[in-house]
Amino acid sequence: MWPWTRNKIQDLDTGNVYRARNTGLLVETATILGRFEDQSGIPHIRYSLRVATKTGASDGVEQRVLAIGAFASRYSEFCGKKGENGAPDTKVFA
Repeated sequence: MWPWTRNKIQDLDTGNVYRARNTGLLVETATILGRFEDQSGIPHIRYSLRVATKTGASDGVEQRVLAIGAFASRYSEFCGKKGENGAPDTKVFA
């Protein structure tokens, strides 16, 4: 079911960093670059994405766009705000 409230969606601010874990083998780290509405008025998130493996290997960073609801469902682990006390924790596996 939908784990996000309207307040949490409003907290999806530029610079916030979130993670999604995929089957325990990959970690996707998303940094919000901005929010906008499409021509139909649907809110979207523009974000940079870094995919890493357990060894720390990364395919680099790319930019993507998702509707705000899809973003909130996929990237549910808040990691901090980029730039506060340096970058968020870069250790993706404990």
